[in-house]
Amino acid sequence: MSPLPDSTLSFGLPRQAFPDDPAQEPLSPDQVSFLQYSIVTTCLERGVTLAEQGDLSKAEKAFRTALELGTPNALVYNNLGLVLYRQSRYTEAIVAYEEAIRLTPLDGEVYNNLGVALQRQGDLEAAIGAYREAARLCPTDARAYNNLGVALRDQNRMEEAITTFQKAIQINPDNAKAYCNLGSLLASQGQLEAAAEAYRRAIRSAPGYGKAYVNLGNVLLDLGNATGAALAYMEAIDLDEQNALAYYGLGTALLEQGEVNKAVDACQSAIRLNGQDARFYGLLAKLMKTQGKIADAIETYQKMITLTPQSAEAHYYLAFIYANQGNSIQAIEYYKQAIVLNPNFAEAHLGLGLALVQEGHVQIGASYLEKAKNLYLSENDLVIVHKIENLLIRHL
Repeated sequence: MSPLPDSTLSFGLPRQAFPDDPAQEPLSPDQVSFLQYSIVTTCLERGVTLAEQGDLSKAEKAFRTALELGTPNALVYNNLGLVLYRQSRYTEAIVAYEEAIRLTPLDGEVYNNLGVALQRQGDLEAAIGAYREAARLCPTDARAYNNLGVALRDQNRMEEAITTFQKAIQINPDNAKAYCNLGSLLASQGQLEAAAEAYRRAIRSAPGYGKAYVNLGNVLLDLGNATGAALAYMEAIDLDEQNALAYYGLGTALLEQGEVNKAVDACQSAIRLNGQDARFYGLLAKLMKTQGKIADAIETYQKMITLTPQSAEAHYYLAFIYANQGNSIQAIEYYKQAIVLNPNFAEAHLGLGLALVQEGHVQIGASYLEKAKNLYLSENDLVIVHKIENLLIRHL
């Protein structure tokens, strides 16, 4: 099974504002005493330095001290919002950004930052409003359009999102994130060739953008180009040897090429890097089954179920391997669980029906075969429908 395109759409994080930003002077010496001005400016500069070093709690304290000692200032509130956002304290970040906007209502940068925090909190409509205002105030800022495209996509407003990503690219033809986001959207709509071209443009704009290589590999796999996909995944690995998804994709591509042993190595590398992704175990189990290592495959599918107990597919895969081993009792158990988790899982109904018939439960098995037939019929898969009809005639 080809890995799904990474549909997670990335957006630019809020920019760190610096105290010497000419658009936002932090304080004026005639507003406060020179000593107070010096202390506040020092706190602000220290907060920026600490934030850049990753010490967010101390940076927050420095920015709050600057606010306590000085007059209200948009730059300080914006920076405070940034460090709160990076600590996943989105509600507090929103309050800080809103205070910055109250003080400087024409600052598109802060509206963009506010939109990011609102989106993280799940308030898409408010985020879209903030991004639109950011774009209105800064019509040449591609990031605002890119982020707006992400929010529109999350609302399933696909055509608007595509147009908005294209606007971001028009403003900044080297915007790799916008190209990558556009590619993910096109891939989800089945426009694979166009998606591949978008990913290639992302790579040309930012040759070190590993995510674009992984997404390109995914699309090339779906297009049947396993060789090209493998090359894309290897490029991603060259950029970052800790990229588990790239190893997973490489394993899938190598399997398509018949390089089973190399695929196992790639898949095991993915698991070493991230042992909590059930997809990696699913691929490894498939590879072990191909190698004839049935016991290992069963154990690996069971690990997959442990990680994703609500996955109907994981239960189905395990049922299928038990059925192929002639263990109908175990197969029936896992097929039933797959159907509980996904009542419209046609393959599971078919497998359960066959296993029940094999165990002598013909009438019950026939009812599942009938259900499978109807599900395949709704998918217009007439070849399988005819095969099931022949099975029903034979056993009834």
